[in-house]
Formats: sequence, C-alpha cells, structure tokens
Amino acid sequence: MKIRLEEVTWGGVKVDGIPSLDNPTLLDADSADYLVGSDEVFGVAINGDVRAYPLRIMGWHEMFNDTIGGVPVA
Repeated sequence: MKIRLEEVTWGGVKVDGIPSLDNPTLLDADSADYLVGSDEVFGVAINGDVRAYPLRIMGWHEMFNDTIGGVPVA
C-alpha cells in the first residue's frame, strides 16, 4: 500500500497531550461496575499476577505504565 504524503496531516495533539495511565488503581472484577459484559479488555499475566485493562479506557490513554508480577510493564 502506498501512502500519499499530501494526505498526511498533523492530528493536533501536542507532545505529552495524551496522558499515560500510570500505576492505575486496581479493582476486582465485581467492583468494576462501569464495565458491561461486551467490553473488551487487554489482559496481562506475569508471575501469577493477572490484570485486565479495559480497551475503551486504553483508547483514551493509549499507554499504561504498571508493575505486574514484579515486572515493570509499559
């Protein structure tokens, strides 16, 4: 696929304009009442530590920084 350079435009977001999700507050699944059954999550399991990051929240932040199972993850 070829990209036409004249169609590439800047999206208007400044450097650091999209905040990363840093060390998010953890909830158990039953307490996450803002989620519905059809919500998709990005799941990570490291050393027995399991996390689920809702994709619609990650769509806003685009990146997370956390420690999972003792391992720093971005």
